[in-house]
Amino acid sequence: MFKGKELNYPYEFAIVDYSPSALQRGIMDKFNKIIRVYTMDKYGNRIEKKLNFSPERIYILTKMRRIPVYDKTLAEEVRFPVFGRILPGEIEVFE
Repeated sequence: MFKGKELNYPYEFAIVDYSPSALQRGIMDKFNKIIRVYTMDKYGNRIEKKLNFSPERIYILTKMRRIPVYDKTLAEEVRFPVFGRILPGEIEVFE
């Protein structure tokens, strides 16, 4: 038997993410976003439907269809802190 946490997802939900080709190329604009809408069929199987991103579709999903939408693209980028800067004149070459 499997024991562990049981994931409780809503009946219908949507996730906004970048397309795989956009992630591979590093292009992060709204034209490369996709909306994945997950629903259930009458047999209990989860169905995924891909839609092109637009703010109007997000509005329809959240306000009219009342589907929760999680936007992964709004998460902050990982930035590394700069502890010091080196000027080109300070570089020494050792042979």
